[in-house]
Amino acid sequence: MSAATPQFKKPTNTDYTIYSISNCKYCVMAKEHLGSATPVSGVSGVSGVSGVSVINCDKFVGSCRERDNFYNFMRQYTVIPYIHFPMIFKDGKFIGGLKELLEKPPKPTKATPKPPTPPKPPTPPKPTKQAKPTTQAKPTKATPKPKPKKRI
Repeated sequence: MSAATPQFKKPTNTDYTIYSISNCKYCVMAKEHLGSATPVSGVSGVSGVSGVSVINCDKFVGSCRERDNFYNFMRQYTVIPYIHFPMIFKDGKFIGGLKELLEKPPKPTKATPKPPTPPKPPTPPKPTKQAKPTTQAKPTKATPKPKPKKRI
């Protein structure tokens, strides 16, 4: 890592972190999906609502060297080489991009409790094995098959 590494912000360990760039329709859709639009006061380049942090990465991808340094920094958090935007994290764990965010089922909030699971129906009793009769029936003699007639 270079001396410029401290400028990069690591994902938060609580709720969502979105790394986005300007003019990216997928970044906008991800932010709208999570409901973040207002900037967080006191932190430049970071905005969020109710635990959603949005980090604008425009200044990190300005030149090839800055971009490569940023991707190298992010690789320690994404585990795989991921070079697309948005980069979305949940509780510090890498989710992926917009597609993976939309595939992930929403987590129920405290206001809407998870419905109780219905009780399992009782399992029917297993059939018991019946004892085999001790006397065996004698096999009957099969009638012999008629022989085919010869054709002349």
